[in-house]
Amino acid sequence: MHPGADYQLRTHVLVLEAERETYLVEPAVAAALPGETRMVTLRLAVSRDGSVFLWPVNEPSVDGKENSWNLSARVGAIKAETKWVRLISNGGQKAYDIFVATDVDDTPAWPEKSLRDILVVAFGDSFVIRDLGHPVIKRLLGRK
Repeated sequence: MHPGADYQLRTHVLVLEAERETYLVEPAVAAALPGETRMVTLRLAVSRDGSVFLWPVNEPSVDGKENSWNLSARVGAIKAETKWVRLISNGGQKAYDIFVATDVDDTPAWPEKSLRDILVVAFGDSFVIRDLGHPVIKRLLGRK
């Protein structure tokens, strides 16, 4: 059984691709940086080998525009709440192909930690942006 909404958080993130870093961003900070952050739902996930991870599933943009990659990922995430799934990139369709595992009876071993505890381990203090004085925001804005 999937742990459900208790293990999901809708939040803003700032992704620095070159640095391969992702930051949680407080809503007030995100509002002050239009276009720099994106809204995601962080979903707790478990791989077939038992690895636990947070899956950032992109939400539609503020203007309501939908991206086929993001839409297909959300569909896959919803299916993954009750079944084992695999998403494979399909460049021709500009979306993910979603494959549901068949003949699999086992269920994931979910951690016995709260989402808050998992977020602390995953992000720590340095990867949470609470104000515009954060070093990453200063760097983005060209400030000292």
